[in-house]
Amino acid sequence: MKSIIICLCIAFAASVSFADQKDALALELVDLTGVIEVSLSSPVKKFDETMAKFRPRFTPDQYSEYKSRVASMVEKIKNDPEVKNEIAQIYKSHFTEEELQELVTLFRTPVWKKYKETHTVMSEEMISVVKKEVESKFRDEIVPFVDPIFKATKEN
Repeated sequence: MKSIIICLCIAFAASVSFADQKDALALELVDLTGVIEVSLSSPVKKFDETMAKFRPRFTPDQYSEYKSRVASMVEKIKNDPEVKNEIAQIYKSHFTEEELQELVTLFRTPVWKKYKETHTVMSEEMISVVKKEVESKFRDEIVPFVDPIFKATKEN
């Protein structure tokens, strides 16, 4: 009976250790990928674009204070343990412990660090290329199709 209890205790301790390892890997992945920073950039940028319309209403000091508060908010979100844990849970739900370990190993490499540093700039450049192409194709292929439709319905 004692040996069964000892085996169960060892098995339980091992399972807790494995769970802790998966948690630790997922949390490390959150930091290594910079996923919070990347996820913040779009909504903060959109909010800033909206607020730019109201900039004339701000004094220079008020606008400086606004920018400071936004930066502070971003830092709070980036360092919020609850946010990190929620994102880590997403990683854990999609990857096994072994896969998480492989990802952590990959994201520790110098090439990943370089990618992470240049990703935002590269993304903006890539979006610009695609946007320009969409606008060109829309103008050349879609407008000639819809223009007569609009003109016909306007006349009626």
